Amino acid sequence: MNNYLSQFELLPNEILIELFQYFNAQDLFQAFINLNIRFNRLIQSFHNLKLVFYLKQSNKNLITNNHIFSLYVYTLIVDSNVDINLNQFSNIHQELNLIYIETLSTNHKSLSLPSLRILKVRFINLSIYQTILSSCPNLYYFQLSIFTSEEYLLNIQTHNKLKKLIIRISDVIWPWNDHLFNCYLSSVPNLEQFNIHRLLYISRITESFINYNWFASIISIHLQKLQHFYFYLRTSQSKYINKINTEKILNQLNETFLKVHNNDQYQSRLIIECS
Repeated sequence: MNNYLSQFELLPNEILIELFQYFNAQDLFQAFINLNIRFNRLIQSFHNLKLVFYLKQSNKNLITNNHIFSLYVYTLIVDSNVDINLNQFSNIHQELNLIYIETLSTNHKSLSLPSLRILKVRFINLSIYQTILSSCPNLYYFQLSIFTSEEYLLNIQTHNKLKKLIIRISDVIWPWNDHLFNCYLSSVPNLEQFNIHRLLYISRITESFINYNWFASIISIHLQKLQHFYFYLRTSQSKYINKINTEKILNQLNETFLKVHNNDQYQSRLIIECS
């Protein structure tokens, strides 16, 4: 083993740097950090080292016991039930993926991630949404899940850098509560792409739903720079409505959608997934 290590150490730094790019972040640090002075200095000198780390309870000690490691994490995925101070990862650029938002709750008031550009979270409310926007001034891509039954929060600080917003709505409350989205969208005026994912039972589609506005009014008020709008509608077949009638209803929905979004400002599309 020592002979292999000695041969490995003979490699020039340029080759080692190239090889290290293919290592899992955890494996890289466990294998080479504190092995010798050269490897320590080499790893700590990396300005473009882009490590992907999946943080779980089983490997949390790697962060706790080695503060240097967190400085090189470029993409962080945090598993459920892991309580961590995200300020340790101030250099995250590529992506932060929080499986459950509880991972953000402990220190969110002092959270600061100025380099973060991509964030994916599940089930947040407007208060946490506001905190994230203020804590991540260079955020470009934001994917989140919400419930529409929450109370409204006004005067969210404007975030000018966000370009792509994906919102997954997890409840099936009817009628839909779209007024809530005035709060979410009024703070991101430079948004270029807006995606909505929503659930609906076919049996709940009534005549009033055929005249649904499909966010057209909200977009016209808040998103003057929008280029793409995608509405993903996931429906469930009802045993009381036959397949022919279901197709007729869905065609009517699509016609209405195209009618209300008939403009030259942005491209729009209704994607219906029927199960």
